[in-house]
Amino acid sequence: MVRKCIKDTIVFVVVLVIVIITIVIIALSLVKVESQEVGLQYDKTPCYLHPEPKTMGLHVGTPVTSMITFSSVYKDMMFDISCFNEDFVKNRISVTTQYRVRQQNLTHVVLKLGFKDNSVLIKVLQYTGQSVIYQICSQYNTTQFKSDRNGFGQDIKVEMQSRFNRFYTDVIGVQVNNIGRPEQYEEAVNNKENARQNIQVKETERMLKIIQANTSLQTAIIQARITLDRAHVDSEITRMRAQVEAEAIVFQYKTEGELYKLISSTAWLNLTDDYFINYVAIRSMSSLKNPVYVALTGPAKTSYVIP
Repeated sequence: MVRKCIKDTIVFVVVLVIVIITIVIIALSLVKVESQEVGLQYDKTPCYLHPEPKTMGLHVGTPVTSMITFSSVYKDMMFDISCFNEDFVKNRISVTTQYRVRQQNLTHVVLKLGFKDNSVLIKVLQYTGQSVIYQICSQYNTTQFKSDRNGFGQDIKVEMQSRFNRFYTDVIGVQVNNIGRPEQYEEAVNNKENARQNIQVKETERMLKIIQANTSLQTAIIQARITLDRAHVDSEITRMRAQVEAEAIVFQYKTEGELYKLISSTAWLNLTDDYFINYVAIRSMSSLKNPVYVALTGPAKTSYVIP
């Protein structure tokens, strides 16, 4: 009875050990692939790489099975570097790109390129992207960085797609976040722009002053012409008025002369020279508009004899 009990105990322990070992082996044989990941199953003992990509979930292998994983979605890669442009001006470039390894080429990435870890591939892509930015940066001058920023980003994208293709990696987008220039250069550019604007303002003011001066000159010329024309008209009016008055005076004196001649030659009037002069004097005085005062000596005093 005791022997049977011992035997049953031994059997139970053996079975329990076998179950535990089986559970441990199964647990060690399961490899997990996270969401947004894809991987290749690698068995270390036979040194065999399974060519079929494994997606999210638990996958059964052996205790010496590992999973070489890569991202199954597009990831961002940031670049923040300093480079010299075509004008040998140092610029601070910030660029972001989206990349993803092709799932159908994972076997080539691991076996042909020798990337046993995703982190190694990321480092290689990072260095490759920096090289692309250095190259494209050297092809643009300072003005083009400002005026053709989209073209700069497009050139980086095309060159990255070409170089990343060697590593079976796709690039779907490149964003140029910032293009920074040295503070001294920015200050020099701003000073130059301010000077150019000031020159334009002065040129505009100069043109306005020239226009104002020409306007004032034309106004003065027109005013001078008006003054000369008015003076000419006034002089003509004065000359004609003087001529008419002179002719009237001549005609008046001629008429009076003929009248006086007629009077002096009339026999029946029997005018002596003194009477004629008195007549002329009286006529002249009567035609005057203002009174005439004549100083005469008073008459002799009358003497009265009283009887």
